[in-house]
Amino acid sequence: KTKEERDQLGAFGLTLLCSQVVNLVFEAISVLKGNSRLSFVRLLSTLIRLDVQFHSESAFALKDLMNRTWAAQSKTQEYSTFFQSLLELMLVVERVEVERLEEE
Repeated sequence: KTKEERDQLGAFGLTLLCSQVVNLVFEAISVLKGNSRLSFVRLLSTLIRLDVQFHSESAFALKDLMNRTWAAQSKTQEYSTFFQSLLELMLVVERVEVERLEEE
């Protein structure tokens, strides 16, 4: 993100959305069910687009959940809104992780 985009979130927002809080959102997705879980997926997708920090280890659990969900739903070829949102989230997470590697 550009400096201007980061500044839009502001210092308070970045403090409030520290990596520990964002990682809790990752964990919530793994344990919640139903609409709450879908809401957290959408929230996390928005947060990551705002360039908040997160631990790569947190993403591994969601990748596993995505793979297990795909395996279960691919049998019927009917994919839930949750799976579609999770897939979109994981694409964003993957892009962020690739950018991190390129910066190193």
